[in-house]
Amino acid sequence: MTEIARVGGRSARSGASRIMGNFSGSAVRMGTLEGPTVTQREQLAELKSNFLTAAQDLDEARTGTIPALDRQLRRAGLPTILREGQR
Repeated sequence: MTEIARVGGRSARSGASRIMGNFSGSAVRMGTLEGPTVTQREQLAELKSNFLTAAQDLDEARTGTIPALDRQLRRAGLPTILREGQR
């Protein structure tokens, strides 16, 4: 799951910060009419794709993997990952 949240060897957060920094950095002047570069658009598309994949993985863990593991833990008489109110 760590790889899903990485873009170009950087975390998704640092990737997003880098893109935003390009817009608010010293190279950008107020009043410019230029939009994002091709590279920035590609980076954003990759970040969006990775975010959606990570969200799907998290949802699968929350609705499938963790409840299944909890059932096995209960059968073994061990504490579960999710508490009763979290299910």
